[in-house]
Amino acid sequence: MTIYAYEAQESWLPTVTGLVCSDVEISDALLHIHFGDARRDSQGIIEADRTISMYGVWRVEHGEAIVAASGDLDTGTSLDMLKGKQLERFDVSQPGFDLDLYLGGGITVRSFPCDSTEYAEEIAEDTDFPISWWVDGNGVPDDWEEMFDQ
Repeated sequence: MTIYAYEAQESWLPTVTGLVCSDVEISDALLHIHFGDARRDSQGIIEADRTISMYGVWRVEHGEAIVAASGDLDTGTSLDMLKGKQLERFDVSQPGFDLDLYLGGGITVRSFPCDSTEYAEEIAEDTDFPISWWVDGNGVPDDWEEMFDQ
């Protein structure tokens, strides 16, 4: 992942603003927040208008309380609070591309990229760097990483 790919991801975040969270999935440290129309395909995979995925270090806050985090063993039930909440706004702070999602009801979801190699301007062709968060869904190109990794 390069800074160019992060910039591409940041450009797709406005397409999620105003959409309502329809479903949430968690597996280990990987969190998927689905927005808009969400349905399961024939293999049981959720396809949504937009999905914001977070890998690595993330947490969910409600007011002053931390209600779920990537290090928790079982956060499934506390993440149900995201369903039905609209993404009101987002913030991507520099230089680390930290992501804050502000949902209705005073809920904030934060992602903290934690690997300095994620911010290279160029990476070796055969090296696969992890990405901390990304936007997926209808109209988001499948090959976004190749398009913006230079």
